[in-house]
Parts: sequence; C-alpha cells; structure tokens
Amino acid sequence: MSYGPQEVSGYRCQDNIAIAGATVHNQTFGEATLEPSMFARSVIDGALGLGFNSIAAGAELSILDNMVSQGILPAPVFSFYHNRYVSGDPDSLITLGGTNPEYYTGDFTFVNLSMPDRWQFEIDSVRVSNDDDIAWYSCQAVVDTGSAFIVGPSDQVDVLNLSLGAKPLEGDPKRYLLERYQLEMLPDLEFIVNGQKLSMTSKDYVVKFPDGTGQYYSGIFGKKFKRGERPVWILGLNFLRTYYTQFDKGNRRIGFAKAN
Repeated sequence: MSYGPQEVSGYRCQDNIAIAGATVHNQTFGEATLEPSMFARSVIDGALGLGFNSIAAGAELSILDNMVSQGILPAPVFSFYHNRYVSGDPDSLITLGGTNPEYYTGDFTFVNLSMPDRWQFEIDSVRVSNDDDIAWYSCQAVVDTGSAFIVGPSDQVDVLNLSLGAKPLEGDPKRYLLERYQLEMLPDLEFIVNGQKLSMTSKDYVVKFPDGTGQYYSGIFGKKFKRGERPVWILGLNFLRTYYTQFDKGNRRIGFAKAN
C-alpha cells in the first residue's frame, strides 16, 4: 500500500492487543516487512490508524471501532491534548472514548465533516486579526497530529507571512524569519469555524530555532498543490497545542476547545 510518496508492504496479522489496561480481542493489524525510509531513524514502532474504514487497506475494523463493538468504549470518539514541552507541564495525552475535562476549558466548537471518509471540514475564513484585507474564505482544512506546523496554500501563506513582517530565509524560502522585537507586536491568527473565532497568538504560532541562536520563524508554512487539486489547510501541532481537539467519528464532526 502507498504511504505518502512511498510504499509499505508486509502481512495482515491478528492478535489480542492490550491498550491502557483493556484487551481488544482478535484485532487485525499490519506487520511491515518493507517500510518507507521516513521510518528508518524514527523512534516510533508503528502507526495507529484512527480514520475511517472506507480508506483502510483492508476491510477489517479499526481498533477504535473494535473497542466500541466489544463494549470497551462507550462511543467512537477520541481526543488529543498536546503539551508545549515546558518543564512541569503534563504529558501529551490521547483519550479514547470521550474527552478529559482536566485538559481544556469552556465549551467545544463543533463542525461537521465536509468529506464522508476524512477528518476534513470547512473553515469559514482564515484571517489576520489586524488586517481585513488578509483573509481567505470557505477554506477546506484537516487536523493532522503528524504535522508539526500549520500548512496552507503557498500563495496565501506567502501573503500572510509578509503581512506579519516576516522575511523569507535565504536558501529556504518556505521558512519566514522573525526578529525577537517583533513578537510582542504580531497580530493574532484567526480561524473562523462554524461562526466561532479560534485565535492563535504569536506565542502559539511562532517557533524558536533549536540551535540556540535566538532566532525565530513563523510556524505557518506554504505548500504548492497540484493542478486540479483542491487546496487544504493542515492544522498541525502548533494548533493542537492551542486547542484541545475532539474527533467524533459517530457524529462525523470535530470539536475544538481551548487547551489548559
């Protein structure tokens, strides 16, 4: 099967799987004998699919659906909290079967999926808070726990980053540099979802270089989509650290609440 731009192959196997003290009986999963090079230096042992069965490689139920059918979980819902890697913060957490109120505050903003078999939905608009001219409407988006940053159509992201006063990094034009003095003056990045404003401050979307130079760059990256391919905004970990995210498979919707 294809995995991104590469392929993975192996065997379908079946076993009982223990997860968080519960045993899922007769779960089918894949054992890879040939894996993409992207995993060569990875610390992870595999991928846990929590998507829809219609896009799976086989007809077997996902572990989430099996946990529901076997009475382990009350509903096909899972939720994510991602910490900010600050000393003393609680670990990142995935909650299966519902949500954990300790990790978010306020009510959820829910939006229905715009695709029947993907965690994709429509954003009313993507905008910069201090400039009405920097806005795009009726945007498709996905929430991706495997992406480190926010990714959008390159032409729109270029305009957005330049409006922040960021400058393209020489030799890497996808990355936009920011000076420390600019950080306190940066506007919010706003996603209007189902009529509700989900805002990210500069502390949420600006990233510090890990090399100790004290440089910063925008955590909003551009992607060029193929001709005929509908552009999609990808909301990665910097968004997920800001908003606790609930994936409600049964009702085919996604919910966002402010992370604690």
